Amino acid sequence: MVKGWRLQGDIALARQQPDEAEGWLRQALALAQVVGNPTQLWKSHLALGRLHAETRHPEQARQEYSAAHEVIDRLMERLQEPGLRISLAQVQQRVLP
Repeated sequence: MVKGWRLQGDIALARQQPDEAEGWLRQALALAQVVGNPTQLWKSHLALGRLHAETRHPEQARQEYSAAHEVIDRLMERLQEPGLRISLAQVQQRVLP
């Protein structure tokens, strides 16, 4: 559900419907928080950050990007396998501003 709602938000943003996009993305974020899915959580924060960046709300974008970084940082702290931590850090550097 989270992926689908986030995709709906991405589509609405591409259609230049930022209010609709925000609705879908907030819904995705809320469900990701409820189910505790860290991957969907950071991706939802990232999508909201992009929305705010495109709609010229830099402070809100920064907050969402920061939240995405925090989710990934917490996830890396729990990983025991060094290789997985390195891979996740690479994703973080490549994907997040």
